[in-house]
This record gives sequence, structure tokens and C-alpha cells, in this order.
Amino acid sequence: MDSKMAMNAGNDDSLSSFDAWFLDIGIEEFKPNFLQQGFRDLDTVVGITTKEELEKMCINLLGNQLKLMSKIRALKRLSADRTRAMTPK
Repeated sequence: MDSKMAMNAGNDDSLSSFDAWFLDIGIEEFKPNFLQQGFRDLDTVVGITTKEELEKMCINLLGNQLKLMSKIRALKRLSADRTRAMTPK
């Protein structure tokens, strides 16, 4: 499942799309870190803006941080696109 599908799945079951997102990007071992910090769905994940926030979740390897920040930016774009598509013209 790609991130776009995961975001769309969030309309029906945000927890399962949250789970699928971690599987999709291949770092499901960090899901507990997110849960411990109160991130329970993709709508809250898009609020992460810095690598420092990931460090607070004990995600310290630069490669993992860069991968997550890239995927979070992609989620933000998808969320913005979805919002624009739903806005009446």
C-alpha cells in the first residue's frame, strides 16, 4: 500500500491506515515511539516538522530521520491535495 492509499484509508479507519503507513515505509519498529508520544493517526503525524521531534521519540539515526521526514512531507502534500479537492469552488 502506498502513502496515498494509506491517507485515503484514513477516511474509514485511521488506525489501520496509520499501521499500514509504517508497514509501507518499512519502519514499523518505530510505531511504538509514535504511539508513546500521542501520535495515533496520520492527521497528527503530519504535524511533525523537524528531525528534533523525531529525536525526542528516540529516532536518532539520520537515515531513519530523513526517510520519515520525506514521507511526512509526502503525507502533508496528499492531505493538502485532498483538502483542496473537497473545497467547493
